[in-house]
Amino acid sequence: EGLPELPEGWCWASVEELCTHVVDCLHRTPTYVSDGFPAIRTADVVPGRLLLKQARLVDHATYLEQVERLEPASGDVVYTREGERYGIAATVPFGGRLCLSQRMMIFRTVPTIEPDYFMWVLNSPWVYQLATKDVMGSTSPHVNIRSIKRFPVPIATAQEQVQLAKAITDAHELFGAGGFAPAP
Repeated sequence: EGLPELPEGWCWASVEELCTHVVDCLHRTPTYVSDGFPAIRTADVVPGRLLLKQARLVDHATYLEQVERLEPASGDVVYTREGERYGIAATVPFGGRLCLSQRMMIFRTVPTIEPDYFMWVLNSPWVYQLATKDVMGSTSPHVNIRSIKRFPVPIATAQEQVQLAKAITDAHELFGAGGFAPAP
């Protein structure tokens, strides 16, 4: 109710309806080491991309603890839900193993939802505005998981999901996070 009208063939659905898994991180900072598995923090996420080379690392035992709720897989979508960098999503790339550090969530979409499309919707001004309305805490702002699960998401047809995700990804790579070409 009260949602904008969508193009023909599109519909509204909640985040929870679009995912087989909606998992919050463990609420603790793992012990980092010099060699091991990337533990994704909010600082390691920019819209559409994980900055794996800068991620801090955890050993195998800590990795196993961190993935106890869900081991991230290619195509999963990570989301920053706390701190000054809340509301940013990126898709887990193919290959490699990683885990979530603190202040992160992970989504695994149902087979009918293109993960990159879902990720770009989470990065949209629409969803960011929803998250901002729900922000709690002044020292370390955070978005309530229950609210995130209820966020209304516009769902395009399967073909349009693929086309839109590719177009946004291509534009993002060409023009950067702001969507504009850099100044000459």
